[in-house]
Amino acid sequence: MTVTDERPNDKLLSEIDKCSDRKYFLDLLKSEPEVPFIEFAETLYLRSQSASTVTGYGQGIFKFRNMLREKNMTLAGLITELKQPNGLVYTILLEFLKYCNRMGWSAKSTFAYMNAVRQLFNYLEIEIDDNKFKNKIKMPRLIAAREEYPPNETIRRILNHCNPKIRTWILIMINAGLEPVDATKLKPKHFKFEESPVRITINRSKTGELIETFIDRETVALVQQIIKHHSLGQDDYIFIKGDYKDAKLKQLRGSYNLAVAKAGFGKIAYDPKTRQRSVILDKIDGRKTGKYHVKLWKKRWFSLAKSVSDVYIVQGMLGRSAYLQQYEATPLETRRELGSKILRKVSPYSDKADKKEVIGQIANAIGISPEALDENKLNELRGLFGSFATLPLEKIKQIKKLLGPD
Repeated sequence: MTVTDERPNDKLLSEIDKCSDRKYFLDLLKSEPEVPFIEFAETLYLRSQSASTVTGYGQGIFKFRNMLREKNMTLAGLITELKQPNGLVYTILLEFLKYCNRMGWSAKSTFAYMNAVRQLFNYLEIEIDDNKFKNKIKMPRLIAAREEYPPNETIRRILNHCNPKIRTWILIMINAGLEPVDATKLKPKHFKFEESPVRITINRSKTGELIETFIDRETVALVQQIIKHHSLGQDDYIFIKGDYKDAKLKQLRGSYNLAVAKAGFGKIAYDPKTRQRSVILDKIDGRKTGKYHVKLWKKRWFSLAKSVSDVYIVQGMLGRSAYLQQYEATPLETRRELGSKILRKVSPYSDKADKKEVIGQIANAIGISPEALDENKLNELRGLFGSFATLPLEKIKQIKKLLGPD
């Protein structure tokens, strides 16, 4: 379903059509025309300035609607009943909680879906007393997931299986904590190359707020290689050609997923009938939930950055509106110092690689087996570091140190 000129509020619907999870909200518009979803969406959008917030709420209400269908009920019919002071609202919300549990959804998802339904009911002036809700409906406990992330050696292994473009894309997320969509929308004009450390300023796709974050010099060198190789202008996208589309971000994700699988942290499946290749990523050791998905690197950045800087700095860098005023009041020089501190913490090269790993990286760079690198071949490699253009400068220095002086 696509936006047409006949629909009200074309601007909002046009923004919704750009969201990857739009199908839930658009399905509700089509299947429940008596429910004022457009008006509800307008209030959400005015408050959040985020179409993805609207579609996220739509997903929760869509799940609720599916439960009602199992009971041969419609959302519009239920709303009429709930406007009567009969206490049915607590009964139906408890049924929804049981439904979420039966579907096996996590506590976090259950909270999000329940909140979406409650917000719709609140907009429709269906009264829900907070005390009665707490007494009648026992929501699951939200237990913080263990914030354990892959060791640096694992991250380096994944990076070494990425092509130069994907490697740079991932390193920017590791360095700067950007969402994949924001990293994909980067252009040369977003980089302050004359500063140290190099600063990135870009408007957050979700809210439009300004993001200000930093990348290390090794990543800067990779970005500049791409810009130079493709003769990119200030308004050209670095990682995609032409206009931004969700499908292009999906292609980048697909290339990344393939690299993760080739590094040994996923499985590649091929369907001979459809001639389609799919990748199933592994779960991360030490985490109850979570796989090697591309959003992992933003979460890793946030957790590590919080350990070396104040929360308002970390949130402000990412363009979170509640923290921007305090963050922007911090002198730029102080922000640079904190940015450098965070970069040292999040770098996957912060620990020293051992000899075996460096030899493996040399072998990977030139396409031979690590076992084939004897002392004579290592000596022959001196002076040939142009072959390792995709390796960070720190790694090249380590390789030089390993090989010894000329």
